[in-house]
Amino acid sequence: MNDASHLALLAVDDQHPAPGLVWAYRGAPGEQAVALAPRDIDAALAMPKGWVWLHVDLVDQRAHSWVSHACALPGLGPCDPRKP
Repeated sequence: MNDASHLALLAVDDQHPAPGLVWAYRGAPGEQAVALAPRDIDAALAMPKGWVWLHVDLVDQRAHSWVSHACALPGLGPCDPRKP
């Protein structure tokens, strides 16, 4: 499929910006994964069970800041280029 028009739906929402977001899904035990809109990501990340998959295009430099604020990620790994 060469049509990338569906990507624009997730890239930016006027009230819930998610720069670089290609797609987002939430899954939970015993449930089928569901696509998330940018406005639903914070609530999905706050749920105690299940998982959230955020597919982010890191070429968009704004995505780095958004991901670091939206998600609780582990500390710098040995291959992280920001590590001194």
